[in-house]
Amino acid sequence: MPHMRRTLLTLALLPWIAFLSPPQGWCNLVRPMDVPALVRDAKVIAVGEVTDIWEQVPEVSQFGGCQSGRLMQARLRVLRVLKGYGMDELMFKFFRSNLMNCGLIGVSKGEFGLFFLRESDDGLIFVSHEYPKVIA
Repeated sequence: MPHMRRTLLTLALLPWIAFLSPPQGWCNLVRPMDVPALVRDAKVIAVGEVTDIWEQVPEVSQFGGCQSGRLMQARLRVLRVLKGYGMDELMFKFFRSNLMNCGLIGVSKGEFGLFFLRESDDGLIFVSHEYPKVIA
């Protein structure tokens, strides 16, 4: 029961955490974080640190309204799994835009947080490109 209380408390605090710590360089308006939708749509919710990032495809012409960018892959060292299957590390893919005001937020090596991931044909991806993670 204490584990469930901590999980519910963590999920209840997520909107506050997100608004108190916006990503660097982010100045556009974004939709408010919909925590119930993130939790519902996630196959995996994990706390961890991004240990490696590499370019999957050198240049992508268009993705989600952005004109150009790169398909990236990252390795996450998992410290705790809140939903989904447990493992020590996992890989996920994301799009890194060449334009800062595109609305897609990626991650960088060394970032620590609570990640919401879903399955796609290409493997795990972010549930929301606007909220790939929140600081844990």
